[in-house]
Amino acid sequence: VQYDIRNYSRMQMYVHAEEYEPNTIEDGEVSIIMRFGTDLTNNYYEYEVPLKMTRGFISSSTSGADNLIWPNENFIDLEFQKLYDLKIDRQNNAWPMTAPYIKPLDKGKITVMGLPDLSNVRVMMIGVKNNSATPKCFEIWTNELRVKDIANSGGWAALANVQAQLADFGQLNLAGSVRTIGFGDVDKKLNDRSLTNNYNYDIATNLELGKFFPAEAGVSIPMYLGWSESFVRPKFNPLNPDINLENYLAALSSESLRESIRKAAEDYNSLFSFNINNFKIARPGNKKPMPWALSNFNGSYSYQSNYRRNQQIEEYFLNTTQATLGYAYALNTKFFTPFKKIKSKHLRLIRDFNFNLMPSSFTSQMQLNRLYSENQARNNNNFKQINPRLFDKNFTLNRNYNMAYPLTRSINLNYVANVEAPY
Repeated sequence: VQYDIRNYSRMQMYVHAEEYEPNTIEDGEVSIIMRFGTDLTNNYYEYEVPLKMTRGFISSSTSGADNLIWPNENFIDLEFQKLYDLKIDRQNNAWPMTAPYIKPLDKGKITVMGLPDLSNVRVMMIGVKNNSATPKCFEIWTNELRVKDIANSGGWAALANVQAQLADFGQLNLAGSVRTIGFGDVDKKLNDRSLTNNYNYDIATNLELGKFFPAEAGVSIPMYLGWSESFVRPKFNPLNPDINLENYLAALSSESLRESIRKAAEDYNSLFSFNINNFKIARPGNKKPMPWALSNFNGSYSYQSNYRRNQQIEEYFLNTTQATLGYAYALNTKFFTPFKKIKSKHLRLIRDFNFNLMPSSFTSQMQLNRLYSENQARNNNNFKQINPRLFDKNFTLNRNYNMAYPLTRSINLNYVANVEAPY
């Protein structure tokens, strides 16, 4: 099996027990055992209840037949919160997880072994136990094993988006959303509802900084600036997925420990972006471009910083920088035809001969790329271990050259060179 039963409050089952031979078993000498969890040997919960025997002949006409066949003393009504409290109590008492931890509960006793998880129940077992020193012969019936009482309250969600136009200077976008624990669409099942509180917002703006310069200067500086954050706060402890995180934290005495665990359980992401794309100065009027004119140059710059932490990652950040400087210059191609005055059609091949002395265009680009990141895995084990901090560094300078040279009207020569140099 594979069940997630965290969204229910209790498990119930009817039990009937009777002797094979009359008056050979006293009440409580045999017990029923219900065991369930990830496996049946190392990670499980167990509930044991001593049984009351049904004695004599009982028919449908017997008064109170239902209660005699299925006595309330044998009725299993296990509240899951008792199991959660047992697991927390075991941790507070520093009891080893490799040994069963047992506590009395109502008419029986409950046990936790290892690290069972009600979000991933893989096995279930119903068994019987002889509590006496002599062999016993008896018969057990079980009926209507079920989970009951939904423990998931409703949530809510909201989405907001604001766009502001700053005249011809730029645009500002603001967006945010909230989704709380228990929220789900009308067509979703109980286990499809949200198990996290999600908060995120995003701020982005596009500005034309060239508006700060006179129009006749022809300066264009398009800038993008963005910042976003997202917070995912789980309902359950990521390291103990059937334990309510707030209940777990409430059982801790140290405020600093509570805050560190709460922060570790939170999945946090942030992203900062700053871009200037294709910064340039337009050519004034219809003047003939000169090789050294500023209008032949263009540049771009981008910086991005991403930060993340969660239960598995203590700290991760990635910073990338890219700077580009480009140059482009084009000439009006002029072809020389030294024999154009020849009139004879028989010498047409010589008459159409032409050549060009200068390239028609030249472009060059230099791009600098820098990447730097660090990743620190979180130590979630009870024993001390060293998790190395991982570094990733990359720095390259790329250069591209392109020259177009039309030797004649029908023969073109292109030269392309790409150089990538790591540092």
